[in-house]
Amino acid sequence: MTSRSLMEAIDYADPDRLRLTLKNICERSAIARDLVGIELLVDSRSSSEDVPFGYEAHQVAPAVISIAPPMGRKASSPNKRPFIRYSICGTCGKEFETLHNNHGDCTWHEGYLEADIENELWDDHCEDTFGLVDRERHRQENPNGWVWSGCGCRGDSPACRRGPHTARDVSCKKLRVDS
Repeated sequence: MTSRSLMEAIDYADPDRLRLTLKNICERSAIARDLVGIELLVDSRSSSEDVPFGYEAHQVAPAVISIAPPMGRKASSPNKRPFIRYSICGTCGKEFETLHNNHGDCTWHEGYLEADIENELWDDHCEDTFGLVDRERHRQENPNGWVWSGCGCRGDSPACRRGPHTARDVSCKKLRVDS
């Protein structure tokens, strides 16, 4: 199998299939487990540097991380636990890096989108002909015909609330890192 074919297969695979495949590879190979751990785990949320789990800051080159683990590397220190490096925000649904989560990174509106029936956009709308107003397709095609229930902003207006991303609650006790 060529590298190009494999890259195309990855590009077209379903995300759930990729997740399952990656877990299976990590179960079979300690090297794969270490490589995935380097990408997805970090030692401390309070660290100002992105130090892969199991490494010390002096072992990581500024722009390059060695594929081979350092000699004598232990899976974890007794006082450090691995933390998940990337998470999906519970508010906006975007992926974010947990080490770099600042106050204005997440933007949103309060409430949910509801049709602004007073908007002239809906004057000629006949539900018998065009279907229900409250449909996802209408929200995407006509965002100016909607308002946010909590803040009253129009559907096409920039987000009015800002804050840090909110990660799913993940217990580090459930994470098991094998060496």
